[in-house]
Amino acid sequence: MPKPRQQTEPQRTKKVTADWLERAGLYYLGRFSASEAHFRTVMMRKIQRRLPDGCDVQALHHDWLDALVEKLKRYDYLNDATYGEARMRALRARGKPLRRIRDDLRHKGVPDDMIANLLNELDDGEGHPDLRAAVRYIERRRFGAFARAGSEKPYDKQLAAMARAGFSYDIARAVLDADDPHGLLEDQTLS
Repeated sequence: MPKPRQQTEPQRTKKVTADWLERAGLYYLGRFSASEAHFRTVMMRKIQRRLPDGCDVQALHHDWLDALVEKLKRYDYLNDATYGEARMRALRARGKPLRRIRDDLRHKGVPDDMIANLLNELDDGEGHPDLRAAVRYIERRRFGAFARAGSEKPYDKQLAAMARAGFSYDIARAVLDADDPHGLLEDQTLS
């Protein structure tokens, strides 16, 4: 027979100080990179967890957080441009289409004008960015021409996976049907 659970005391709240906030922020940035907006959101959640229920986080600790963000920007620990560029490169390497990259950067708090600049840089004249991403995607997932013998998924499932990943129907069909997907990049018949 299982033992009945013992009642535990409610966790005591800990003080929020400017020093604690700085240490928590540096610890977070030591583990993860973040945009300024995302960093503020994370730190507000950390503060909220430490305060008793019903306390207004914005009113109490907003000045400390503003000062910390300015300090971290001055030391270049928080830099939206650097973060956005690194995040864009990582998503591009994983084979994400432009729409998904734009949505991800927006969700992470990168400003819209910076996203527009990053995506303009992405179109570097080497062809259609979504087509290149689709080729990388099917290569990584081992779809189409990159499938191993005997482990091919049905065509409709591959097409559905590409649609969920954000690729247009035309690009998905062209890349999956190609005998040499890398040859499509040189051909550039899709736009």
